[in-house]
Amino acid sequence: MKHFTFFTLLFFLICFSGRGQSWIKLETGVAGARFNHLDFVSNQLGYVAGDNGLILKTTNGGIRWEVLNTGTTENFAQIDALTADIVYAAGTNGTLIKSLDGGETWNSVAPDVNADLVSVQFINTEIGYVASDNGVIYATQNGAEWWWEYVASSIPGNAIEIRFINDSLGHFLFSSGFVYDYQLYSDVGSRMRLRKRGDGNMNDVQSMFFLDFTTGFVAQNGKFLSSSGRNWSSGTPQAIASTEVAAMHFLDRQEGFAAPTNQLGVIYHTTDGGQTWDEQALPGIGGLGDMKFPSSQIGYACSYNGEVFKYIKSAEGECPFAIRSYPNPTFGQLTVEALGDYEVHLFSSEGQVVFSRAYANQTLEIDVSNLTAGFYYLKINTDECNFTEKIVVN
Repeated sequence: MKHFTFFTLLFFLICFSGRGQSWIKLETGVAGARFNHLDFVSNQLGYVAGDNGLILKTTNGGIRWEVLNTGTTENFAQIDALTADIVYAAGTNGTLIKSLDGGETWNSVAPDVNADLVSVQFINTEIGYVASDNGVIYATQNGAEWWWEYVASSIPGNAIEIRFINDSLGHFLFSSGFVYDYQLYSDVGSRMRLRKRGDGNMNDVQSMFFLDFTTGFVAQNGKFLSSSGRNWSSGTPQAIASTEVAAMHFLDRQEGFAAPTNQLGVIYHTTDGGQTWDEQALPGIGGLGDMKFPSSQIGYACSYNGEVFKYIKSAEGECPFAIRSYPNPTFGQLTVEALGDYEVHLFSSEGQVVFSRAYANQTLEIDVSNLTAGFYYLKINTDECNFTEKIVVN
């Protein structure tokens, strides 16, 4: 058996990687599903919603997923995770369900509507909005106990996306392609005041994202326009190959992402405010339905083909993949959790290899009951970095 020097062991203790970014496919354990929307309250905790009453939950960044019992077979269009415990999901046939315990139990809180609910967003525990496909917008100021109706009769189409950037300022995107600004006054029961952003030619908008009330981006037939006031830029930014964009997310005024629905295996990335775009490959075969970034380092996307992807951006000296080992110290079994393709090696304090195996998107159980008590080195290799941790076996 080959032995290693003390300096080699020191080398193993360094977690090294250059700056990099990549999308990996997460294994949900659910086959034949369609995912329409997702939401994350942190890098680790999030939900994915799809057809046939399906909602998945992860608490460890996509390593493991739990199928929640929603009590319905309706198709969910959107899910809104307000906190780790308070979650709403809207869908077909007027379905709106609410959970107060992180998805363990659900109750119907739907307004009296005979239509599909296509969008939902709550801005705090009391105030929220739901849009239906019959042109009616519903608002509540008591946590969905009562609803007020707004009929935007002067606006063609129905609201398909609702985005609030704080407790009082938001934007509505209508199916006719127009974006409207909205300011919440003292009472949501008062008349809804919507103001069109841009001129009358600003239509056919498919997706929007706002950094603040005046700074935003929209996707219009494969082109991306920006706004730093009430009007949209009149430049000619580069169009992407896809003419249908399901979602977009900007980390700042320069860097952003766009999720196409009719172009498979790709997501778009810009670092100049949407003037130019580069393609990033996705290890999937479905058109994207939604995308969220809980932080500047971590993002998630889901596809209509039942796929979930995770974006990881590593800084200098950081390992970009979610890696966890436990318990430490351990008595008989060591559990390793990691995303993507990885190799696991366990070395004794003298540098002898006592375990070695390759895995992909799996939880690995290592039997250490036969090992001599003492300390060992767990080394995990991925395509992006090497990670090493000192393990104590009792």
